[in-house]
Amino acid sequence: MDTIKLAGLLDNATEDLQLAKDLAAADIRSLGDWELALVAGGDGIPTWP
Repeated sequence: MDTIKLAGLLDNATEDLQLAKDLAAADIRSLGDWELALVAGGDGIPTWP
């Protein structure tokens, strides 16, 4: 019974870790979009210094 409980806990922890990674990746993507909008000057066309 303890082995089954531990396997369930490990499965839950793995799912939580994957969710955290997905959220972190989404934050990075949105930061990249924000930076692109800032560099673009708001018109959607990137301009590089």
